Amino acid sequence: MKKRIWRAIALGMQCTLAALAMTTIVACDKEDEDIDPGYTIDFTPVIIEIEPVDELGNNLMAQMKDWKITAEWRGCVYERDSLDFGIEPTTRYNVPIFRGIHTNPDSTRLYFGGLYGDHTYKDEQIILNWGNEDCDTIVFSHELKKKGKRDYYSVEEITLNGVRQESFNLKIVK
Repeated sequence: MKKRIWRAIALGMQCTLAALAMTTIVACDKEDEDIDPGYTIDFTPVIIEIEPVDELGNNLMAQMKDWKITAEWRGCVYERDSLDFGIEPTTRYNVPIFRGIHTNPDSTRLYFGGLYGDHTYKDEQIILNWGNEDCDTIVFSHELKKKGKRDYYSVEEITLNGVRQESFNLKIVK
């Protein structure tokens, strides 16, 4: 009787070791190297930040609080702070929420976006109308490039009235 118990235990251990070995072999299979269902990549939304300033660099948003500022993009006109989505989603992911043209909570800057960071935007034109017959034209491109197995980088370009800018954080002299 004792021999049967020991044989059953030995057989169980062999099966366990065989299953463990098969799991290791399957997990290291080169064909499935790029497949990782447990890995999520979170891309930062594309947002253009606009700060209207005078010649001395002073912020002018306080003087513009009653101006009817709009942004025209892809045939649609968005009035400042007209797109309201209520409560922000509570998630650890950086969810892009398109709000058109909007101000930040302390009303010192304007923002256009947020657009999906993993989408390609090529020579997209935004006409920024300040509400006083004055307009500025912003043209931007954004493309995500793969650098490695899980590494990406973005290639971005932006111009303001035909002049290339260093970043998507613009200071516009008014």
